[in-house]
Amino acid sequence: MRHHGNPTHHPLTRRLLLGAVPALALGPLLARSLPPARAEEAVVARIQSMDGSAAVIRGELRIDAVPGLPLTLLDVIITAGASRLELLFVDGSTVIIGPEARLSLDAFEIDGGSGQRENGAITIMNGAVRAVVEPGLGENFTIRGQSAVASVRGTEYAVIEEENRTSVLVLDGEVAVLDPDAGWTVTLGSGDGVDVPHEPPPGETEEPPPVNRWGQARIDQVLALTRRPVG
Repeated sequence: MRHHGNPTHHPLTRRLLLGAVPALALGPLLARSLPPARAEEAVVARIQSMDGSAAVIRGELRIDAVPGLPLTLLDVIITAGASRLELLFVDGSTVIIGPEARLSLDAFEIDGGSGQRENGAITIMNGAVRAVVEPGLGENFTIRGQSAVASVRGTEYAVIEEENRTSVLVLDGEVAVLDPDAGWTVTLGSGDGVDVPHEPPPGETEEPPPVNRWGQARIDQVLALTRRPVG
């Protein structure tokens, strides 16, 4: 599968993201105003709503997350405990970020003729996210975890990055999940979930993990983590 991304962004490997990234405490800001935007810093999303507190890391700056804040490529978003944040992308897609999460905005391009998304990519390093993806020009919206990449054209799904696995749950539509190291791909339909360990058990090969129908209790847990903020 072809991956789209910012030319300076390294492809996901287990060496690159080995181990879960701990949530960062939200301390004093290094800056309280946005830096002047450079030509390449086109706005790709905005913070639509939020509960609790979060921060945006932009280069060496740490910026308070507030509703309406514009986001650009390579921004890193960190949420505190009991906090949630909803992003609205320029194509109408939304991503809800759960508590104690950390993710980066890696790529986002819009076709000038049709106005549809050509590619979009985010990396989740810790926590849970739920995406409602508007149709684009092909299977071109990806969420990268430590041990799996979930790619869609338009659907609703969640990706959960834990200490020892990356999990994907499809709430509506169809999602292709692949392991870029092992080279396998599995397809999930509505209600399907998959757990991809960061490392296979000793002595076992990196075969595709089983696709299962998740129980309602586990689905409810994911929905609670990624429920839409009210603020």
